[in-house]
Amino acid sequence: MMGKTFIIATGINQYQVFQPLNYAQHDAQAVWDFGVYQAGLSPSQCLLLTDTSGQIEGHSTYPNRETIEGWLDQICRKGGLGGLSVTAADHLWWFFSGYGVSYEGSDYLMPIEGNPSDVEGTGISMRSLFTRLKQMPTSNILVMLDINRASSIQSGSLLGSQTSQLAREMEIPTLLSCQPGQFCQETSDLRHGLFTAALLEGLRSGQCNTLVQLEEYLGRRLQELSDCYMRPCQQPLMVVTPPEKVNQAILPLDSPATTAPSESTAIRHPAISKTSNEGTVSSACSCPEGLGTRKTLQRPMPEEPELQEMHEDAQFWRQLILTSAGLAIILIAGVFFRNKDLLISTPDGDGVSESPQQIESGRLGEVPLQVVEPPAESAKPPLRSQAAPWERDAEPPAFQPIESPIDPPKPAPTAVKLAATEQENRDLLGKARTALGLNQASKYSSAIDMARSIKPGEPLYAEARQDIEFWSRAIMDIAVGRSKMGKFNDAIAAAKLVPSDSDSYQSAEDAIALWTVQAQQQRTNQAVLNQAKELIIASQASSYKQAIDLARSIPQGQPNYFAAQKLINQWSNDILAIARSRADKNSLKSAITAASLVPEDTKAYEQAKGAIATWQERLKQE
Repeated sequence: MMGKTFIIATGINQYQVFQPLNYAQHDAQAVWDFGVYQAGLSPSQCLLLTDTSGQIEGHSTYPNRETIEGWLDQICRKGGLGGLSVTAADHLWWFFSGYGVSYEGSDYLMPIEGNPSDVEGTGISMRSLFTRLKQMPTSNILVMLDINRASSIQSGSLLGSQTSQLAREMEIPTLLSCQPGQFCQETSDLRHGLFTAALLEGLRSGQCNTLVQLEEYLGRRLQELSDCYMRPCQQPLMVVTPPEKVNQAILPLDSPATTAPSESTAIRHPAISKTSNEGTVSSACSCPEGLGTRKTLQRPMPEEPELQEMHEDAQFWRQLILTSAGLAIILIAGVFFRNKDLLISTPDGDGVSESPQQIESGRLGEVPLQVVEPPAESAKPPLRSQAAPWERDAEPPAFQPIESPIDPPKPAPTAVKLAATEQENRDLLGKARTALGLNQASKYSSAIDMARSIKPGEPLYAEARQDIEFWSRAIMDIAVGRSKMGKFNDAIAAAKLVPSDSDSYQSAEDAIALWTVQAQQQRTNQAVLNQAKELIIASQASSYKQAIDLARSIPQGQPNYFAAQKLINQWSNDILAIARSRADKNSLKSAITAASLVPEDTKAYEQAKGAIATWQERLKQE
């Protein structure tokens, strides 16, 4: 019987303390997309935990520590994901893209609230992660970690060292994005980390059906991408124990993803490999094209044609500057050659002829400009057919006085102006990028205002617009993260900073309308919970039941719903405690009456049901 494949993909951009990442969320989304759209997996077999992923059956997917560990515990405890059972024949992928930290010899994955000042208290230890994965019914597990490391906070051994040891110890195949001591890289050209870009390319190619094939492919391809995008060397690390496990299949053999793509779906990056004519392709640097596009159930990123258009605009301005400078040099050279007999006289063929005034003064180039007699017939310039190529189709320009025979030529004003403007705009964008704060929407807004000063038609305008779109999406990510924490007013304040001419503006407007309603619901539901708490009277079970009934009036999907459920379970335990206290005093009938008030859908219900049966038996014996 062919096993299924389950994917848990986590990606975090907008950390609350760490410097935000650019493409970690996109990495996780792309892995999820691969599973659903290319490997043919059911969406219920793929779990996505990102800054902006939506709830699943009322359960949060916001990638904080509680949510990540909660999902792992649920899968381990129930042996399933999305209601589907995980068996020994199944495959499970755990993918994480975000920050990792090595602290006092132990490795940690950092959830969205991860704090470098409290690594043990806010991070997810790699040992706890591997322990949970080891409890899975299947041994066909693959851990893939595209970890960005903050070098300033490393303490103890290098990040990845303990992870490698745990992978060997627990015999869980693990793939790290780089060797301990190296840093993983990401690039705007691919809109991915280099490791994830190579990983996706290998999976989509149909060439990586086993662990050993994947290891060989990544080792070669990641080096090519590092060279292609001029990034420091990054070498992946795969740990597989026992060694024969390297032939373990990554996906079931009948998966659509195990079939190599047709030539029509070959992956190339438009900025690197272009067709100059039909059938001719430049392959100086073969980089993936399809990695920047995706189908998604989440808020879509800009489509690849838009990115291509931006890139071509930037290339156009660079080419214009280079062309202008070249033409200026050619024109100046033409003037020099047409008037060289007026500028340089070499009667003896040994050099420059010096005038009596120059000899007397002992210096050249400091005498007043002399009237130059027309050249003799024998010294006429060459015929047009003998002229330089750039002179043949144009009349020679009128003679202009020359300030000094040795003055250097001046570049064309247009080229100088363009070059200066490009440098000014480049400095401006650099300043805007370095001004970005840690998870602060206002900083992104300030950077957008700075980039807006680059006007259409100026150098780097397309690059500035691309940055503005990215920063607008970053503001929305921050706003969505705040809303998931129930901070709706803060979320609205951030969303209002999204510029009206960005692709994210309509999403921001829709979100503001929704969060305005949810903010009102939050205030109303909080008032309900406060009222419910006021109903409780110590040792009176019926008062707890009244509080529970009132808290149940908060609908699922509204703010404070989970807070209400937590209180309902807490109050149910309190009712059971009151019942047991009465039973200990031999007030069995009163105990049974109290225990019968515990609601059926609470954690205490089964215990209350068992206690009632016991007390009823005791009554019969009396």
